[in-house]
Amino acid sequence: MIRSNDIKDLVKNSLISISISLGIIFSLEIIYRFLRSENFSFSLINQERLKFKKIAFDNKYTLKEIIQLNKSVGVNSSISYKPWIQIGNQNHQNEYSIVENGNRKTINSKIECDQKKVIWFFGGSTTYGNGVRWNETLPSMFAEELNNNNICAKVINFGVPFHYSLQESFYMAIEIAKADRPKPDYIFFIDGLNDFIQIGSSIKKEPFFTPIITKFFDSDPKLRLNLHKPIFSINLTFIDYLKRKSGLGLSTSNYQNPYKFSNEKETTKKIINNIFNSNKFRSNICQIYQIKCYQFLQPVPFLYYEKNYDEKLTVSKSNEMENRFSVGYNMILRSRDEDSLRGIKIFNSSNIFLNYMNGIPYIDSFHYSPRGNKYFAENIYKIVFSK
Repeated sequence: MIRSNDIKDLVKNSLISISISLGIIFSLEIIYRFLRSENFSFSLINQERLKFKKIAFDNKYTLKEIIQLNKSVGVNSSISYKPWIQIGNQNHQNEYSIVENGNRKTINSKIECDQKKVIWFFGGSTTYGNGVRWNETLPSMFAEELNNNNICAKVINFGVPFHYSLQESFYMAIEIAKADRPKPDYIFFIDGLNDFIQIGSSIKKEPFFTPIITKFFDSDPKLRLNLHKPIFSINLTFIDYLKRKSGLGLSTSNYQNPYKFSNEKETTKKIINNIFNSNKFRSNICQIYQIKCYQFLQPVPFLYYEKNYDEKLTVSKSNEMENRFSVGYNMILRSRDEDSLRGIKIFNSSNIFLNYMNGIPYIDSFHYSPRGNKYFAENIYKIVFSK
């Protein structure tokens, strides 16, 4: 027979266990919200990675300054929904990052003239300048190069994290059609990385976050979501984070091949074909509006790069990825003499870090260091403006 004291002890112990569990859960939630508000990342306390980041910044920043830089809003992107292009940059302003009207700020021209050349940069997070100050991005470094060569110009950074070549083409066309800004004299497309990394986006020809948005905007989404929720619910962002990391929540699958049985050769061929069609569209637009357009195939750590200092910042070497980029870039370059691409000039900039000395050209898996951006800017200037 169960005694009343045993029942009391069971209830008491159960309540204590539940209280402890709830205490742990709410404590984790409070800690998680605080860390998120501070833009915390485990890379900020990884001393080995910080040591390599310091080298990538050419020892111009202290470890404390590097941590503060990476904690600042907008340095590692700050995206939000934007009409027509799905995602764009959220406006913000701080010491390290400034975004106005969706464009990350670039260095102003120091040269006085009556009519500035207008130059637009399109690309993903490497063009936006993930991980560096606003005045150390590729477009800013290019503006500085123009200043050094007494060329009067206005450089605008249209780079948006996760954008790839087709999305950039839409973005360009929309900006020209809206006519809110002076028509550009030059347009530079910085392409390659997201086209071959976000293979789901590239092959399906859709923006990166389409799988999430498709699920959310299913028929009568709010009602359907609420029907599966308890009447009284608690908003635990820490649990949402764990679901996302474990793949139990709404997932983005656009890093993955949408065609399960496609081999690597077929995957690369599909991506190349879509890039070619996007370039044909760009070529037509640029000829109609008499804009000088260029596509630069960007550096990636899979090609022409050996890990300096045995750094742990960039991704590990992969034969599959090296082959994908190598074959892909070569196929794009072979297409550049097609009559349908007369309106856009295509150049290979993937090897510009071959002679990068006494430093690391990447500050993380794929994004460029300030000096890396300077190398790239000098390469573009030499191709476009050097006689």
